Amino acid sequence: AITIASATTFTGTVTKGVAVVSFVKEIYLSLMARGSSVFTDATTFQNLNFCEFIFNKNDYPNTSVYLEAICRAGANGDPLRTLSIDLYNVTTSASVTGSEMTTTSTEGAAGPGSLVRLRGSDLLGNLAASADTYIPRYKSDTATRFVDIYKLDLIVRF
Repeated sequence: AITIASATTFTGTVTKGVAVVSFVKEIYLSLMARGSSVFTDATTFQNLNFCEFIFNKNDYPNTSVYLEAICRAGANGDPLRTLSIDLYNVTTSASVTGSEMTTTSTEGAAGPGSLVRLRGSDLLGNLAASADTYIPRYKSDTATRFVDIYKLDLIVRF
């Protein structure tokens, strides 16, 4: 058992080559690394095939799982548009229930912290209890109005 801050005890088993080496609360599993970016003005979901991963919720008992993006729904001062991101189960050919997250926030003034950090709701209960393949997808709600993603992670919280 691992005690975190004398209040929370993690007693589950973590598999798939992940080892807890300190008193961590969250593990970030990078789907799209910093330094890369994607953008689209498509109004139908676009697959981020290079972010494909396999996940089995049974390998992460007693945890929560979140999708988190560093993104923007346009540059500072751009006309309004909505960025939508969801998680798609390739194995079952269906969107993961409750995975869609949206923002209309544009990039703030240039400088550190000017992008939006968007975190969805806990997905663990809606992920498969088998080794299914997933990909994130994204879209704009308005053709000719671009939206961007700069970083994308799957977060496991203990």
